[in-house]
Parts: sequence; structure tokens; C-alpha cells
Amino acid sequence: MKRMIRRERITLFLKNPLTHKVFLFVVVIIILNLLYPARRQGVPVLKEGDIATNDYIAPYTFAIRKSKVELENERRRAMESIAPILRVDEDAAGECLQRLALFFQNYEGVDSLTRMTIGANKRYFKRLAEKIIMQIMEKGVVDDLHSIEFGSKREIVVKRKDSEETKTDILDVESAIMFTKEKGMELLLGDEEKVRALVEIIRHSIRPNLIYMKEITEEKRHLAAEAAKLTKGVVLKGEMIARAHDPITKEAIEKLSSLAIETGGKKVNTEIFGRNLLFVLCVLVFLVLLYFVKRRILFDTRKLLLIAIVWLLIIFVSSVVARSGFSPYVIPVAMGSVLVTILISGGPAIAAVVPLSFLLAMFIGLGRIGALFTLPVGVLSIFVASKVKKFSDFSKAIPLLAIISIIITFIFELYKRMDYGTIVTSLGFSALGGIGSGVLALGLLPLFERAFGITTDLTLVELTDLNRPLLTALSIQAPGTYNHSILIASMVESAASSVFANSLLARAGAYYHDIGKLKNPIYFIENQKETENPHDTLRPKISASILRMHVKDGVERAKRERLPSEIIDIIKEHHGKTLMESLYYKAKEEDQDVNQEDFRYEGPSPHTKEAALVMLADAVEASVRSLEKPTSIRIKEQIEKIIHKRMDEDELDNVDLTMQDLKKIKDAFYPILIGVFHPRVAYSDDNAKR
Repeated sequence: MKRMIRRERITLFLKNPLTHKVFLFVVVIIILNLLYPARRQGVPVLKEGDIATNDYIAPYTFAIRKSKVELENERRRAMESIAPILRVDEDAAGECLQRLALFFQNYEGVDSLTRMTIGANKRYFKRLAEKIIMQIMEKGVVDDLHSIEFGSKREIVVKRKDSEETKTDILDVESAIMFTKEKGMELLLGDEEKVRALVEIIRHSIRPNLIYMKEITEEKRHLAAEAAKLTKGVVLKGEMIARAHDPITKEAIEKLSSLAIETGGKKVNTEIFGRNLLFVLCVLVFLVLLYFVKRRILFDTRKLLLIAIVWLLIIFVSSVVARSGFSPYVIPVAMGSVLVTILISGGPAIAAVVPLSFLLAMFIGLGRIGALFTLPVGVLSIFVASKVKKFSDFSKAIPLLAIISIIITFIFELYKRMDYGTIVTSLGFSALGGIGSGVLALGLLPLFERAFGITTDLTLVELTDLNRPLLTALSIQAPGTYNHSILIASMVESAASSVFANSLLARAGAYYHDIGKLKNPIYFIENQKETENPHDTLRPKISASILRMHVKDGVERAKRERLPSEIIDIIKEHHGKTLMESLYYKAKEEDQDVNQEDFRYEGPSPHTKEAALVMLADAVEASVRSLEKPTSIRIKEQIEKIIHKRMDEDELDNVDLTMQDLKKIKDAFYPILIGVFHPRVAYSDDNAKR
């Protein structure tokens, strides 16, 4: 039970929208840290021979660090100062004497002449060989001298059980043979046969008695290298490092480099802490501004995520540019303004652009005054984006973005007192940045629309083009429905602005709300012209089923045509759960046992202002059209009657419409319906002649 309760609490916590927002906040801060380019601050980057622009004085006492080359050389010397370490095999001498004794027993491996030479002086050769073996053992023998890595001095450290000594001359097997030859020539008075015999005796008896301890030697050398000092002097607080107008010397460069490293070490923790405070401050500024311009977005995690992605996308580009050394003016600063303005609106775009401008100035290294470039570009780009009403408008917007970037860059570079060559180059890069902003925004818009389920005004304008194939098909196959939809569009567009609804979405929804009638247009009275009504021969329940199907057919057709979800919702909701009264009462006349649900639309009821407007306009227009003598008073009464009826049926409960809003809707519908259904003067033939 406790486990189930704990699991439910965790589930509720994870589903809590506040949890999502906090998680998004933390992720944004982490990614900003990952993208932030490493930059050494506070100490100028100079090279030997440069003229100092001002005095450089040590702000505190610090050590002068050795250069990389100096440190490597010192470490190499430290390693070379450690002699290789060899261990004495205490059993080796005994084994050599045993091998000597064995040799004198069988003379294995020597020719007959050597045997005869040794045999004639066996005792003498044995004593002489023992003496030379002990001398060789005393000197020390290794298997191969070339395998030992000697230091700067040709010394070795020989370790015994209880002692160690330093030697400069040891032997390997080959040099031990040479030593034997030399001793033999001396002791045997140059008798080559005897010397050769002695060499054979030693060759068969000798073996190494020193073992190279490579791992221990390397460890000692590594410790010696690590012990090398990183510094080579001290600069005292207040000491002059370089004087203004004097050439920068090699010593000054070393001191300034050491100061830079010291400064970085002292400031690394505080710099990271301060940087994160700035990141948090920028996010908080965005949230505060958003609260004042459009606070309901604070509760919309989807749109907050969209703005966060736009932020991070631009900052990622700025981070890449900062690391690669390109001009910061090439960054598409205006892209964020354009995307947020078109995808959401201008208010949230301003809230996003202000803190983003300061973040970009930090990331691209323009210093504290960098926002003087990024902020004007971002804000002015919002104005340009607000004028983009259809995709073709980008052909005008992109050059405008480039011009804005060029003008702001020119002013900014003049303020920085840059030379004209630098200014011209910067203007070129800023033009690229402006053009890139527009092109990237144009390319990313459809991706953001699809990913976040947002329908922009640009898409709605495209959808309200009456030459679109679906609307053309409606005008040809169901002309009555088409004309009805055009009239509904006029009504909802007129009412939308007065109740703060999206007039473009309302108009598009009106155009497409009845596309389901394309499947069976003849079953809808506006398309029957002078033909017989097929419902006259059908039972009311079947007629109701056919009429109800146009909503489902419309939703399916809209999905096939990839219409936005907002328009699909309007198609689905434009009849709500209303009752088809005429068919219901006709069925009741035929049979008292009638289920009312068989004559209701499946719904759901509208949940947006735009869907509610289409529902009201659709019902009002159909009702007014059915009036036999539509006078202005009767039209007005009919509008009020239908709207109040929808209220009484609870069809408007899910929509944020006040009584004042409903009055505005009535006032918007009335003049349009009067214009279409006003009484006309009858013209007789006599009147026509006159």
C-alpha cells in the first residue's frame, strides 16, 4: 500500500506542470554553461615587441611560471639525473663456479685442440678462470647494456640486500668476454692458444648477475620530473611589469602570462558562480517581462519550451562562432525575434529578445556594450516580422533584416572608433547575419509549426486563398455550401476582433467547417437547387445519420488534406451536441418511442472562441435564411434567439465568452445578415418600363 501511495505521489509530481517548468529552467541553465566559450579575462594578450598602451603593475604578489619548453627541459634533466637501478643476483657467482666445474668434467662444446690445451694445464686454467669469474662478478654483468636507459651520466645504482653503490662501469656478456681476452693476454703472456682456451672456458661458465629494475627506475624518474618547480621567481605586489609606451620584453611577457594564469585560477570559481547568476537573472527578466506582456504563456509549457529552444539555438550558433574566431556580426541575431513573433506574437518576442541580447553579448565576446548591437537588432526585427503576413513577404523582410543589421553595426563600430577597413568588413558580416536570420527563420518555421502544433497567421493566410484545390472543389461540387461558408467567414471575421479572437483562424475555420458535405452534397438543402429533397423519402433517423456524418467526413477529409489541428477542431465542434429538431419532431410524430440521442450531433462542444463563433454564425445564418419575410426586426430577433438558445443548451460553457462578448457578436452579425437578406422592392413590368 505504501509503495502504491509513493508511486502515485511520484506520478503526480512528474505530471505537475510546475515540475515541467522547473525542469526546463534547470536544463536551460545547464546547456548555457555547456555552450559558454572558455575565455581568459582580465589580462591583455600581448607578444614580445608590442608597445605597451599603459602601465602594467602587479595587483598582488605572484610567482613567475616557467614556460612549457623550460619546464619540459627541466623535467627531462631531472629524469636523466636518475641513474638506472640494478639488483645483484647473489646466487649468480655460485652458479658460474658450478658451471665452471661441470665444464672441466666433460669439456662440452669445445674443439679437440682447445681440449688438449686445457688438459695440459687443467689445474692452472681452473684457478685462473675462477679468479676472472670473480672479477667479472665484482664488476657486474647484465644481459645487454643497450637495454638499459642511462641518464646524463653513465652511472648505475647497484642494490644489494643491505646496501647500494653507484658504479660507472659494468659489463654485459660480450664485454665480459672482451675483459677475459684482455686479462688472458696479460696473464698468459700473449699465448693466443691459451687465451682462446680461457675465453671458451669463461664463455661456457659466465652468466649475468645484475637485473635491470626498469619499473622502479621509471617510477623514480617520474617522481623526479614531477618534483621540478613550476616557477622561477616572484613578482611582488605593486611591482612594475611593463611601462606605458615601452616595448614589451620577453621577461614582461613571462610575468603577464603568469599573472593571467594566476588570475584565472583565483577567479575560476567566482567567475562560474557569477556567470550562472547572470544566466538565472536573464531567465528571470524574461519571465517578468512575459508576465507583463502576455502572462498566460507562463502557464503554457509548450510555448515556453519553444522559446527556450529558439534561445538555445541562437546561443549555440553564437558559441560556435565565438570558438571558431569568426566575426560575431555573422550570428543570426534577428532569427529569434522573427521566429517568436510569427509563432507566438510580438509581446513574447520582446520579452525573449531583451535578455537574449545580453546573453549573446556575453557569448560572442562583444563586452559590456555588446547589447548596444544585439538589442536594437532584435527589437527592430520584431517590427519587421510583425509585417510578415504570408510566406512571400519574406522576400521583403530578409533585405530589411540585412539593412537593420548593417545600420546598427555601422553605428556600433563608429562608437568603438574602429578603422574604416574593419568597419567595411564588419558591415559585410552583418549583412550575412541579417540575411541568414531571415533564411533560417523561413526554413525553421514549418518545423516549429509541426513540432509544437502551432498554426501561424502565415499558414492561415495560405489556407484562406480561395483558389486552393479543396475550396475550388467545394465551389464546384457543393456551390450552396461554398456560398454559405463564404458568408459565415464574413460574419466570424467581423465578430472575432471585438471579442479578442483570432480573426484569421475564425475565417479559415469558417471556410472549411462544412467540407464534409463534399461526400454527399445533394443531401444538404443549400445544394439541392430545384431537385427533390432526398430526405423526403427517407426515415428521419436515417436522415439524421446522414447529416451527422458530414462532421465526421469533414474531420477525415481535413486530416487527409493535413489541415491544422485548430481547424480540425472547429470542424468537429461547429455543431457541438445540438439537436436536429425538425427531424426529431418529425420522428416523434411517426413514433412516440424515439431516442433523442439518435438526433444529436456527437460533439464535442466548442472550446475556443473561434469554434464558438463558427457555431453561432452557422446556426444564425441557417435560421435567418429560413425566414419567409426577413425584415430587419425579425433578423435581429432571430440572431438573439439562436444565440440564447445555444447558451441554454450549455454549448458555450467551455468558451471564455462574457455576456458583453455575446452582445458584440450579435452586433457584428446583424449588419452582414441585413446586407444579404434585406427586403427588396418588387419591380413590375410597368415600373421596369418607366
